[in-house]
Amino acid sequence: MNLVKKEYYVFHYDSLSKQFNFQVNYDAIQAVALGNLIFDRSKTDEVTKTDDFYILRQHSGSVDLHNYVNPKTMKIERVEMLEKPSKNSAVIRYNDFHMLEQYALPFSGIISLFYQGKAGKLNTVIEFEYNKADIEDKELKFPFNIPKKYERK
Repeated sequence: MNLVKKEYYVFHYDSLSKQFNFQVNYDAIQAVALGNLIFDRSKTDEVTKTDDFYILRQHSGSVDLHNYVNPKTMKIERVEMLEKPSKNSAVIRYNDFHMLEQYALPFSGIISLFYQGKAGKLNTVIEFEYNKADIEDKELKFPFNIPKKYERK
C-alpha cells in the first residue's frame, strides 16, 4: 500500500520471484520482517570477523548473501544480497532492537531493492516500523481491509 498516493499493488510470490530472480516465499518474507537468516546455515557458508561484525556469507543458486552480525548481540544488523546474472540486489538494514522475552527484535528497518525493470534499473525502498510486538501461543489472524478510496495499480 502506498499511503501517500492512496494506491495499492497486489503481487503473487511467483511474480515477485520472477521479477527479482530470487525465490520469494512466506518464509523469506517472515525472516526479513523478524531480522532472521533468510537461508538456513549450511556447511558451505563462510564466516569472517571484522572489527565491527561477523560476516556470514551464503550462496543459494545465483544469489550471494552477506549477513552482518553484531558480535555483542549476535543479531543481524545488515543483509546484502546480489543475484549475479541480473545484478539485482537488495540491502536490508535493521535498527532499534528491543528485547521481547529472550529474543532481540528490530523494531525498524529499511529494505532497498535495486532491480531491472522494463523501464531500466529501478529502486524500491520499503521502510517498516513496529510499535508493539508480542509472542503468541495461539494461531494469528490477520484482518486486513484496503480502504475503498485506494486505487489498485
